[in-house]
Amino acid sequence: MFANMGAFAVVAAIEGKTGSVDLRAFRGLSRSAPFYAVSMTIFMLSLAGIPPLAGFFAKYYVFAAGIKMAAVGSLYHWVYWLVGIGLVTSVFALYYYAKVIKAMYFGAVEVPNDVKPARSVAMVVLVGLVGVLLFGLYPHPILDIVTRIPQVFAFLPQ
Repeated sequence: MFANMGAFAVVAAIEGKTGSVDLRAFRGLSRSAPFYAVSMTIFMLSLAGIPPLAGFFAKYYVFAAGIKMAAVGSLYHWVYWLVGIGLVTSVFALYYYAKVIKAMYFGAVEVPNDVKPARSVAMVVLVGLVGVLLFGLYPHPILDIVTRIPQVFAFLPQ
């Protein structure tokens, strides 16, 4: 949630300045708007599920719950396929995120993208960063709540 919110805020800021969300708009962003480049890098790594960011724990627990559910009985074996598809799509996503990260740090500027962080957008990005880093480095408070949800609503077989 925090990574998506922050990434969309960065994309909106870039689009507002360049009129584009094409990869060219992100080239050289680390030189013209380092706050946005570093933030976008953290958000994308979190979305890819790289530890110790919040996205890692989100993916880990979703995949672990899927495997646990599939192991319960023959009725749920199809969930293994969902977990496998999720893992494969995570690898593909990481490849595309890496292309954006590479463009931000190593690409030559093609579209002027000297974005000055507006206060409102910078605050949204900052909240996203705090959430991604806080829940990545200290996930236990949210995990205590989230791990009880399936039992409370009887989503998983007992």
